[in-house]
Amino acid sequence: MKRKLLKFISAVSALLIALQPLGAFSQNADINVEEDDEFNVTAALSFAETAYGVYLEARYDTDYLEFISADKDGNDVGGCVKISFAESGALSSAVTLRFRAKKGGATTVDFREMYYAGVGGYDVALEDITVPVNITPIVKGDADNNKIVDIRDLIRMKKYVSDIVCDINLKASDLNGDGAVNADDLVRLKQLLIG
Repeated sequence: MKRKLLKFISAVSALLIALQPLGAFSQNADINVEEDDEFNVTAALSFAETAYGVYLEARYDTDYLEFISADKDGNDVGGCVKISFAESGALSSAVTLRFRAKKGGATTVDFREMYYAGVGGYDVALEDITVPVNITPIVKGDADNNKIVDIRDLIRMKKYVSDIVCDINLKASDLNGDGAVNADDLVRLKQLLIG
């Protein structure tokens, strides 16, 4: 009787292990960035059995995001990064993608078509992942970062350009886009305020 009970418990345990969901989850909560910021999105993958190869696609909106790189070999095809890589008998893995935020708004990075090759050489599907990305637009000329362009921004930029120590939003203050805040940006801000 004990032997039959042990076999039954062993069979139920094996069934429960087989029924565990195949994992795929984001290691990011909602991502909040500003325009022109670079950021990472990581998908953590866990396998119900030893994996020897992984394939996935990460889809994104090219109006909002620019793909920069991945920590695994991949191919970006206009809004879809296709990644495949070999694993040496792993039970988990992760893929990290780097993006640049192009413009303000809400968008997502969606990991889809995710599979891994198991011990028997067959493909096993993983759950899809959606990572929300919220991009705060930069208000050009807003040196004090209060989302309003006014005379206070002009005063703050003038202090900064005159080498008086003060905090400014460098991205918003670089009006000519040359990567520096200087007298040319100050002139452009004056023109912006005058209309």
